[in-house]
Amino acid sequence: MRGMSLETTQALELLRRRLYPLLEGNLGERQAAPRERLWTPPAEVRFTDKEVVLSLEIPGVPREAVEVNLQGTTLTVAGTRHRPAEDDERQVHQAERPMGDFSRSFTVPWALEAESTAAKLENGVLTIRAKRVA
Repeated sequence: MRGMSLETTQALELLRRRLYPLLEGNLGERQAAPRERLWTPPAEVRFTDKEVVLSLEIPGVPREAVEVNLQGTTLTVAGTRHRPAEDDERQVHQAERPMGDFSRSFTVPWALEAESTAAKLENGVLTIRAKRVA
């Protein structure tokens, strides 16, 4: 490699030897199922004078796998998304959806009424409504 120091050339060669097997191979070979890990679902927090509305994108997470907790001004949502059981029989070609546990906490500047908090899971979006303390 013209114009590069020996050290730079050696570093690039080492990088090439490590990366090429990852980039070139394995598409036709059986790959291990992606492991489950902590992931972060996208969220949106909106509010009015009367309530706070939190929306969290959690497609593929069943209702019974979600826990909502309100402590003072902090709303925490946690749960788990597992790979479908039928995927155990299939080889993974490409996997981009994260699997495993998630947990998000949101702190708002107002006190919220725990007893008025309601959650709805529809079309993969969890919507939580909590009334602000007057």
